[in-house]
Amino acid sequence: MRWLLAAILIASLAGTAGAAGTQDAAAGRDAFLAADYAKARRILAPLADAGDAEALYWTGVMYSQGRGYALDCLEAAFRYEQAARQGHPEASFNLGFMLYYGVGASAADCELIPDREKAAQWLLRAAEMGKPRAQFLVGRMYMTGDGLPRGMDNAFDWLEKAASAGLTEAQYDLGLLYAQVGNRGRAYFWFRLLAARGYPGAAQNASMLAKNMDQAEVDEADKRARQWKPVK
Repeated sequence: MRWLLAAILIASLAGTAGAAGTQDAAAGRDAFLAADYAKARRILAPLADAGDAEALYWTGVMYSQGRGYALDCLEAAFRYEQAARQGHPEASFNLGFMLYYGVGASAADCELIPDREKAAQWLLRAAEMGKPRAQFLVGRMYMTGDGLPRGMDNAFDWLEKAASAGLTEAQYDLGLLYAQVGNRGRAYFWFRLLAARGYPGAAQNASMLAKNMDQAEVDEADKRARQWKPVK
């Protein structure tokens, strides 16, 4: 597919966009978020052509949503990869998401043929750059062995990172994992935390776990849940 050529093409583009280009790309981003797609394209297109990572990312979003450009998932993935190869975390995540699920991260009607192994490469990059949703997906991939070798230590590690950042889906999966390995205290903690926010099923899970825990252990987990704050 077209994005497979990005490794060759980006070599001539890397490093051509400086701080001024990034600032201009921010103006294009703001125009896009304000739904002024013509203005966004006018600002971002020349910057993307010059290799600016932020502009490549946002024009990728535009192609994936069919806003400002005709819907083109291959072009979106191509631009995401060019930006990702320059270390753009959101582009890495979007590309990995598209390749994992076969749909766009920002538009469900943008479809590609899934490639879980390639998805893993880009999601790992985004996870290592601190993107919680990427960390969550990487944790799930290690948990299921889908795209990455199954390994529970790695699954726990990445899900803990995403959960600690406040991602509720990761917190729920982590609670399930801890329950499966018999660590009722840790499982209860995550479900209790989620229950306080009304997360579906969390209160019931916490209640079932509490029946097989000492009251002191329950009280300590409740205290930690009340005091918990996400890691920034």
